[in-house]
Amino acid sequence: MKKSDKLIHVQRPAIRELLYQKVEEKDLHNRFNRVTGRTAKDLKEALNRTEKETLIKMVNLSSEITELDVEQCFEEYRYSSRPSFRLYLLTPIDPKFESSSMIKKWGNNKAVEQLNVSMTEREHAKGVWKNIRFLDQTQVEADTLEISFSYEQVHNFISPDTEDNDSIYELKYGFIWINVTDRFLSISVPTDSITGVLIDGIHAVFPVFTIATNISDSLIDRLFRKDNLKRKTLYNPNPPTNMPTRVTLSDSKMGDKTTHLAQYEGYQSPSTVFEEEVEDSSYTTLGINSNKGKLYLTKQLKASKLRDWGLKRIKQLMGYINGSYKDGDIQAVWDSLGIESDINLVEFAFNKIERTAILEVVKGIVQCKKQGMTTIALHYTPRFLLEQVRKYSTSFFTPYCDTCDSFIELSCSCCGKSELNHYRLLKDEVKVNCSFCGEKYNEGTYQCAEGHNIIVSSNFEGIQIIPNSGFSELVSQLVTRYFPSLGFSLEKESFYFSNNVMHYTNSTPSKVMFKVADLPQFQPIRSVEVTLERRNKLVAILEILKEKCSRQSVEGCRQCQSEKSVLCVMKPFISFTDHILHPHHGQEFGDVSFTLNLGVDDSVFVGVAKSYEKKTVTESSDKGREMIQQFLKMCLDQRVHVVGLIIAANVDQGLTALCQHIARLHNKKVVMWYFDDLVHAINHSILEQGLDIDDVMKDVMADSKKRARNNKPVTKPSVKKNKVVKAG
Repeated sequence: MKKSDKLIHVQRPAIRELLYQKVEEKDLHNRFNRVTGRTAKDLKEALNRTEKETLIKMVNLSSEITELDVEQCFEEYRYSSRPSFRLYLLTPIDPKFESSSMIKKWGNNKAVEQLNVSMTEREHAKGVWKNIRFLDQTQVEADTLEISFSYEQVHNFISPDTEDNDSIYELKYGFIWINVTDRFLSISVPTDSITGVLIDGIHAVFPVFTIATNISDSLIDRLFRKDNLKRKTLYNPNPPTNMPTRVTLSDSKMGDKTTHLAQYEGYQSPSTVFEEEVEDSSYTTLGINSNKGKLYLTKQLKASKLRDWGLKRIKQLMGYINGSYKDGDIQAVWDSLGIESDINLVEFAFNKIERTAILEVVKGIVQCKKQGMTTIALHYTPRFLLEQVRKYSTSFFTPYCDTCDSFIELSCSCCGKSELNHYRLLKDEVKVNCSFCGEKYNEGTYQCAEGHNIIVSSNFEGIQIIPNSGFSELVSQLVTRYFPSLGFSLEKESFYFSNNVMHYTNSTPSKVMFKVADLPQFQPIRSVEVTLERRNKLVAILEILKEKCSRQSVEGCRQCQSEKSVLCVMKPFISFTDHILHPHHGQEFGDVSFTLNLGVDDSVFVGVAKSYEKKTVTESSDKGREMIQQFLKMCLDQRVHVVGLIIAANVDQGLTALCQHIARLHNKKVVMWYFDDLVHAINHSILEQGLDIDDVMKDVMADSKKRARNNKPVTKPSVKKNKVVKAG
């Protein structure tokens, strides 16, 4: 190993400074000439343009520069050109355990030794990194221990010699700051996906547990000067009408223009960028990734300066974050009123573990409302949170892209689509696939719709969870009942989860989902009372009707438009809309289409119709998946304003919530036609046409039999072959 090998991890200005300090100018001219074969008229200008490799070769030729000089240079500039800090709340298992106890017990490199034991044979499943090695530890403050480490990160490439896929590992460095007294852990590492393994090592050695933090908008407003704001990314999964889901605002004088942010009330900021003073009159760019609880700088600092600035900022942040986790009167209410025994909660949740998770959500909302926060990290891992609330929610795989500074859809390498990604929870793993073509994504490394690579430490971290209506109603009931002064309005307030962070919003989102009973245009079909006997007959008819009748064709549908009959699911709609019947073959402009008035302008309604299904239709059922594909196709069609789900079955809340989410992303409205609505539609059609319900039943049954005969596969008659007898 050459004395200068470590300089590969140091930026060029530091290497140039080392050469200037240790080598005479005339000797530098000679060594520059020996390495490059050129003569420099202006040495300083030449070295400013010189590549790092050449500078390192000059160091190797300089006997004046010792290994100790190189080591000191590396120490001062060891931190990356974009140093980052990923922050965690740290809680000791024993409340009496403090930093002094930790340093006393794990001093003299004992922490390094035990952490290396815990890291034995740790390697990323897909080979993104390997060989984690803890190197040394330093007490950088009275209560803060710094532990440095190295690891190898893979770089994939196509070999110029063989044109085959090849790879090489690069040595990288990082460090950890652990402070038990001030209750924080900071991990600084260029590769985010390694943090999960490092946390496991910390838990294995030290008697502590950690919680990933979230740097909330309210906390940023308290600790950072608005006039230093440079860029802000805004995100709202449920934006008001005609407003985008995500937007990025950037200006060199953004701090003077914050009044423009008022139009984005209800939006949260996953990423914010400020100008930050790190030394006297020395400034750099400070980025804040709120969801990851991460700070980063765009300027490389000497180790001493980075420690001074970093520890000061982190202690400020973590002091506020730790304060937000003090339960105070919230916990007193929990203890005195016994919310965990609430009858609505007990009936809703399957077991005690789920009830505990739901109460953690309620507590988080109360804390957000009391302290003016919009986000809060829950005391759970992303995996545990998903497992406990998944059945009461709709969830998507939407990881965070550091380059886009936002949650974003993935791009499928097979079909190129990037609208929606499904995941499956198999044992302890999350498997992600494209909802269009079913292509499975390579685990751990993904590409967003903008073409940027995304690496996650765990697929659980990429899942966004949106509660269904039942979950939201329960939370509203519990908050309103036990904290009446705060309350929770389902019309104005909402929440969702990403990673282990709960996002809380208090605004009035635009209405996306409409019921048939909500719309005056459909009042006539529900204005007639239906007796129980007649309803039973209508139900029997609906259970037989299909999306097409026995004579479906262009000509058959044209004739049926003026005939008095009810032989398919779509026929009743012509009695109260301008729908024109057409064959059902999968290529038509929806199954049902007509003009719909939602109160302002006439809109184009296009419905996806499905016949009777005995089982509840869910996201994972065959009919559910087919509906999602058709529904998404309608949402992508610019001619469509309102998408209808017309289905003679019970529909799972998760499927309804998924369709609502897709519609909101594409600025569409949704009208749900449920089983009971179709019963009333059939009744209205029969009455409008002056038909007898018993005659309609006979016609429907006869057509069903005819349809079955038409669909029966034709078997070819067997041909009896003559036996050929050979002459003896």
